[in-house]
Amino acid sequence: MAPPRPSRYSWWPLKVVDGLSVVLTAPLIHTLSLAGSCYCLTTFDSTSFIMLFLRFAVVGPVLVLLALVSLVPGVVGWVVWMALNTHAAHLIQPFYYHSPPRHARPARPTPTTHPRRVTVCSANVLLCPEVVSRFNNCPNVLWRTKEIGSRLLRQDCGLNLHLNLKPPVCREEVVVTQLPEVDVFILQEVVERWQGREMVGLLGTKYPHCLYDVGVHSSNSNKFCCGSGLFLASKYPIMDAVFHPYTHHSHYGCLVGLGVLLAKLDLGTVVRSGRELAAVGYVANTHTQAYQGEKNIISEQLSEASSRFKRYIKDTLDTRTETLMFGVLGGDFNADNISKGDVAVQNHPLWTEFVDPLPAWARSGSGLGYRNRTQTEAAPPPCHTPSICLPICFAG
Repeated sequence: MAPPRPSRYSWWPLKVVDGLSVVLTAPLIHTLSLAGSCYCLTTFDSTSFIMLFLRFAVVGPVLVLLALVSLVPGVVGWVVWMALNTHAAHLIQPFYYHSPPRHARPARPTPTTHPRRVTVCSANVLLCPEVVSRFNNCPNVLWRTKEIGSRLLRQDCGLNLHLNLKPPVCREEVVVTQLPEVDVFILQEVVERWQGREMVGLLGTKYPHCLYDVGVHSSNSNKFCCGSGLFLASKYPIMDAVFHPYTHHSHYGCLVGLGVLLAKLDLGTVVRSGRELAAVGYVANTHTQAYQGEKNIISEQLSEASSRFKRYIKDTLDTRTETLMFGVLGGDFNADNISKGDVAVQNHPLWTEFVDPLPAWARSGSGLGYRNRTQTEAAPPPCHTPSICLPICFAG
């Protein structure tokens, strides 16, 4: 089984066409995003008359004019992009794969050093075009990209023992300001290619194996618009990877290529019954559609993710030479276990097919778990208030 190739494209002329479409469309996309950002205020923006006048009456209109100037090249670039992904779809890999050169890769772990524990961290980091980030009250995506990469590397191996989650549980100890030592990151909403490359640059030293710019661009999956935003960074080599766009979506979902990213990881070797076998692990990263409306889209997408994941493991696991160490399905499900609007998801068979790593008190809907649970989602307007930003207040 060959690992993914570094580029989306197997033939260099396709890379040239891709570069041409990017050069033509990028000015239009970014000027429109910045123009919209001028009219989307956040908690951090000054509301003085002078600043508002400059934003609304000067900078915004200038950016709109620049967007109009770049409209024709942008449309031409989008047509080129559609033609590329339509006629060369069979030659396109749905992601880029970053890995160290062969001579720089560490030696394969021996049976005595294969990992006894693998920690997987999932996070929606909201690295989107500026106007979308500002709509969610999280401006300055350039600064946040670097800051998020830095904070993901703030890790404390002592947290891997989960001592703060063992009864008796104290609410103030549930919220921590560092991550445990993480082996695999599965991130959502790393939307644009440059953001994926920036994250690779920030995490690549410790996590040299990364998948980014994930998406299948077609008339069915996303109308040739936005990719999935899925991102995977691993300490362990990626033996194989695939991406499946969801077939169920509604409203704006037809423009966003959400789906499930599946990867097979090389964990080294392990001895079982006197035989040396390759130790492998499987990770699935998904992002379901928010604001699904009246249709039960999230449940349909979770069913699709689960079936795709199980089929992928069955098709790629060689039981003669490999042993399965774990299979983790994670991501942003856009649902929780207590909201009345998420009853259909709460009763989904996914929760019986996979083992939830959370302790029982954190999964329960009442009693001890309810008293000790800490709300982790806030609406955009108050998401930068002290009660959210400061750990001691957040836990209280």
